Amino acid sequence: MAASTTSAHFVNVYQSVDKTKRPVTTSLAVANSAASPSGVTEEIKATLPEYYTAPPWRLLWDDLVLFIRCIGFIPFVISPLWYPRRDGVRYPKLDKSWVPKWLLKGPIDTAISAIQTRYQGLIDPFYPSGEMDELYPSVGNLWCLFIHGILIVTQLAFLVSLPFLATLPFQLFVLYIGGFIFVNYLFCLQLNAGTENNLLKSQHALWPESANWKSLDPNEKYSEEWIFLNGVSVGSHWLQGNINRLSRTFQRPITGVHNRTSGIIFDLIQCLLERCFYFGTSDTRTCYALITAALDPAQKKDKTVLILHSQGGLEGSIILDWLLSNYRRETLHKLEIYTFGNAANHFNDPETSLNEHVIGHIEHYGNTGDFVSQWGVIHFKSLVAEQSNPLPMDGRHPFLPIVDDIIRLDKRQNTFAGLLFENNVFGHLLNQHYLDRLFPLNETLTGVVESKGRPVVESFMDKRMKAGNGRCDAEGDKVCRKSRLWEYINGKKPKEYDLQQS
Repeated sequence: MAASTTSAHFVNVYQSVDKTKRPVTTSLAVANSAASPSGVTEEIKATLPEYYTAPPWRLLWDDLVLFIRCIGFIPFVISPLWYPRRDGVRYPKLDKSWVPKWLLKGPIDTAISAIQTRYQGLIDPFYPSGEMDELYPSVGNLWCLFIHGILIVTQLAFLVSLPFLATLPFQLFVLYIGGFIFVNYLFCLQLNAGTENNLLKSQHALWPESANWKSLDPNEKYSEEWIFLNGVSVGSHWLQGNINRLSRTFQRPITGVHNRTSGIIFDLIQCLLERCFYFGTSDTRTCYALITAALDPAQKKDKTVLILHSQGGLEGSIILDWLLSNYRRETLHKLEIYTFGNAANHFNDPETSLNEHVIGHIEHYGNTGDFVSQWGVIHFKSLVAEQSNPLPMDGRHPFLPIVDDIIRLDKRQNTFAGLLFENNVFGHLLNQHYLDRLFPLNETLTGVVESKGRPVVESFMDKRMKAGNGRCDAEGDKVCRKSRLWEYINGKKPKEYDLQQS
């Protein structure tokens, strides 16, 4: 777990580290020849292999140890449940999709509308994004929480029962496992239904204010593609809320790739498979296909923006490796990647020249009190920073290298490209704990609050940057001056589309 020194007025920032300038090397003893006397060796220098290429058993062990170190953050993944009251909000009316259509007539329809209006007057001031916030007590959100509650209890009970039932005849044991997985699948259908080919579009066409968006104006020749890949425990309802929130924030159409949930516990097991066995799921391949289509020169897209959250960041690291293996540098320079609560253990982006990378731009945002960020981006960016500024004995206990030699643990180096902004707060949910703090919407949810490009005073983007366990070229400057994603709010574009990555 990375120690944080972020104060209420500063944001820890971790820069990328160019490995070619400070390669992590080791010495290997090599026998001169088979005919040489026994014990005669020669030492040669070698660059350490990448951490994520270690054997799966080693990665599983490391992830288990890291999980135990970060376990204290798990209760805070849903904190805060709400925010201080904000008066004067005028959010869009709640939909009535939960009511059968045959009931929405006459006095019943009028009564439901009146009840919902009164309800919104009481609840809306505590949720900066209204019903788009994952914990807003709407019918859809409460139903998702109810199903997830059942899945958490049943999945934990199932895993605990396995050792006790292992003595059953093999056929019965397999039938028990298969039966539970089938019932679990039926429950998850309640969460995952509603997408087509695992894809969803933002509902911007339903919002009157979208008529003024430059991205929808045919005269503006809009040529961007924005794609979002969600994280753990997200069904189609929460995915729709995520892409709607992103669409309102940046005033652009968003395509959501649905990383289907199997329940939080099973989703975490899937994360281990992806992180330790480099396993690409169907939604990973779908997202890769969408990105490659957008990068096709025939599409004539100026920019492809990929936004990742949680497990989506883990899958995004795999997608990025595939892209780097198959596409030209000039093509990939049109891609920008932004992550929130990233669960990946690596993020590759080779440097091609001075301050020039293959990918157009990469930025990460992580909350100090977010379990997933501590288990992913914050931990590994901290290791990269320590790696570039090694302490005596790598800051380790003097006996640990001896232990490594005894159990044959080979040393590795870490790579995590992109700028990380660490916010000293709790929470993991995309809308409620990241976007609401980074890009607060106005009282009508039609755009991000700003004044001539400047953020709200004392908000996250208004804070000053501080080097997080390493170097920060812009230390002391405000986050909004370094955050490229901030330049996209409310339909805007960065001053230079080809801005070099930090």
